[in-house]
Amino acid sequence: EASLSQLKDFFLSQTALTLLGFRLLDADGEEEAWSAGQSPWLGSLLWNNTLQKFIPRKPSYDGPLDWVSGCGLFLPKNTFLSVGGFDEKFFLYFEDVDLCVRAKKHGAVVVRDPRFTLMHRGGKSFSTRSSQKKNFYISQKVFFKKHRSPFEFFVLQLLHRFL
Repeated sequence: EASLSQLKDFFLSQTALTLLGFRLLDADGEEEAWSAGQSPWLGSLLWNNTLQKFIPRKPSYDGPLDWVSGCGLFLPKNTFLSVGGFDEKFFLYFEDVDLCVRAKKHGAVVVRDPRFTLMHRGGKSFSTRSSQKKNFYISQKVFFKKHRSPFEFFVLQLLHRFL
């Protein structure tokens, strides 16, 4: 729905370094859950893998965000280069979260603007759920080792043995 001129106007109107996330819709036209949020940490991981099953909650995109999904992520080239671009240690998952977290450390703000919308056919990179999960966990470990405490990284490794 958004044109390149609207994107240009958006970035020209920003007073701070900004990373823009699009509103993502799934194949049914429903808003895709967990396409933006707060930086992952041990508490959120435990919630998502235990209590979330009994007390479901939808993500909130109001207020400050730490990351937006890379499939609808736009940022100025100089911002991308100033934070070192994507970290090649990540394959497919968490590279967007890592980039956003590093940009925030450099003073950038992360926003999600529902005026900009994309269809996202997620989950198509792997033919099996087990392959997807394996690669997700690998990148999750890279993220936790890089951005979280050694204790959280240790607990994550234990959790992966049981998930």
